[in-house]
Amino acid sequence: MNTPISKLKMKLTAALILTTSLSTTVHGQSLQFGNDGWYTWRVEAAADAPSWCCFTWNTGDAKVKACNLDRRHGNYSSTDRLSFDNSEMQVYAHFDRGKADKIQTLSPECPIASPMEIQDLGSVDIDTSIDWLQKRITANHRLSSDAMAAISVHDGDRATNALLRTAKGDQHFENRKDALFWLAMVRGTEVHRDIERLMLADRDPEFREHAAFAMAQSKAPQRTESLIKLGKNDANADVRSQAWFWLAQTGASESEAAIYTAIQNDKDHDVREEAVFALSQLPDQRALKALVEILENREFGRDERKQALFWLAQIDSDDAASYLQKILSDT
Repeated sequence: MNTPISKLKMKLTAALILTTSLSTTVHGQSLQFGNDGWYTWRVEAAADAPSWCCFTWNTGDAKVKACNLDRRHGNYSSTDRLSFDNSEMQVYAHFDRGKADKIQTLSPECPIASPMEIQDLGSVDIDTSIDWLQKRITANHRLSSDAMAAISVHDGDRATNALLRTAKGDQHFENRKDALFWLAMVRGTEVHRDIERLMLADRDPEFREHAAFAMAQSKAPQRTESLIKLGKNDANADVRSQAWFWLAQTGASESEAAIYTAIQNDKDHDVREEAVFALSQLPDQRALKALVEILENREFGRDERKQALFWLAQIDSDDAASYLQKILSDT
């Protein structure tokens, strides 16, 4: 006979079993999902895993706010001003009609807001998690990109190799681009040479352009050398132009000298003009000084000097205005 006390004991025992099962790492098996809704699990994170969360900004100060999984999609913001213990990362997956339709990856310390219950699967081993995420890399670009973002923060060579295979040979062009982007963002130092080889040697110039952008997002110290190599040697004018643009965006100290050389030596008129524009993307006063150098140095061509004057006029600063006023007064 089940008394109220015995029923309570049965419920407590069941709750204890459920809690134990959720806190135990899932090894060597498929992730199991039941009803539609949100599920989450934790995995060991890569050494450079970012502090992905949602933030509010006030006069340069970042404050953590709860991420609403149902209202936001694909938020991967991070800031160096705040950091979490990212020894693990938290993967969220939403199911609708039995199929995954959303994936979000955040720091476990990032607060979550959702009107729906989130089923916690506990800690999951890397292989099990990657196996499931890889199957989400399909023709569905949005879901594929989020799956690759999740893979990028998993610890170990399995995650790196999965993204490299996608970047090198996936049948969907957008998947190749996204795989390269997430490799550069999270594992750029580790796989710098692989990214460089793709950037320099891929047959598709559009992919090489994208690789220049990805390289600029990397933390690899060799990224400057690689972008300069691309700008000097690529056969495609658009790719060379993008190399100089993204080099300037990095703010690397070698940018001015390399771009000056391109303005003087590149045989393509459009590349030379785009290189002048790239100088305008340098940080702060460096852009002003670089453009003034083009204007005042008659070793540069007349068209390039005109471009420098145009971009100098776009700089919103007192120094730029004073220089332009001086030019007008001297004419």
